[in-house]
Amino acid sequence: MLKYKKSLFLLVCFALLSIISYFTYDKFTTPYSLPKIQNVDPEKYDIDWSQEKKVSSLSNSSSESKTYHDTLKLLKTDNAKAVEQLKKLIKKHPDNLVYSNTLRIAMQKEEYGAKFVAFTETIKNQTPQLQLQKALAYIDQLQNQQLGTASLGQLSLSSIQVLNQVIEENPHEWSAHYARGLNNLYWPVGLKRIDKAVQDLGFCLAVLKQQNIKDNPVVPLTYMAYGDALVKSGEIEKGVSVWKEGEKLIPDHKGLKERVVGGEKKAKQIVAKDRGIDHFQRPEPTLTDLSILWK
Repeated sequence: MLKYKKSLFLLVCFALLSIISYFTYDKFTTPYSLPKIQNVDPEKYDIDWSQEKKVSSLSNSSSESKTYHDTLKLLKTDNAKAVEQLKKLIKKHPDNLVYSNTLRIAMQKEEYGAKFVAFTETIKNQTPQLQLQKALAYIDQLQNQQLGTASLGQLSLSSIQVLNQVIEENPHEWSAHYARGLNNLYWPVGLKRIDKAVQDLGFCLAVLKQQNIKDNPVVPLTYMAYGDALVKSGEIEKGVSVWKEGEKLIPDHKGLKERVVGGEKKAKQIVAKDRGIDHFQRPEPTLTDLSILWK
């Protein structure tokens, strides 16, 4: 009788684990629900980086801009003091990406961004911009060469969870879709995340086209990433077509040119080198630097 009860208990536990695993996997691989792209003001997509351009401009004589540039100089001689000054700026302006981006990069070497994540959680006003930087700080931690594949995947999922929250509050948030798309782009194909990367990066490129944004450095990177996602998903011809479209618009971009020259024959090889195919690929350390958006 005791043996029977034990067997029944194990059977029930196995059934429960199977059900949990099924729903976890289903949620893990279910396609995203993306918003319709509408002809609206750039603020809807949060792709107006004018305040960041203003603060980072050397010609801007405002007191805050002067404080920021003085802090940049201080980073070269006294990193700890500069970090404290940046924290004060962020507490006052948690919606300004310049301050949080500079601080996150300055703190990258301190436990690979874990301290920056802890700092963001002390800020009462959790703006989308601050949440975005928190998500990127998880990606910064991928540079820790001591981490195994399971840890890399968990960090990426932590980043995606933060970005999901941002997108739930504003489904059109362009930067969050872009960061989430890149997150999924580096996962092994076998873990079924690449279609999600195709979704987000396709959305991001469509928004840039609809808003007629051509002169921002993120444009060629979006063409490249979306094409890479398509190639990684098996749609090689379509991916190469996206690269060609981007290279025609920005003919001097090194990454796009390399892909167009390689064509369909070398497409998968190029993507495997930069994004990984069957393994979890660490992104380039500079990938999370958002300063290209306003420089």
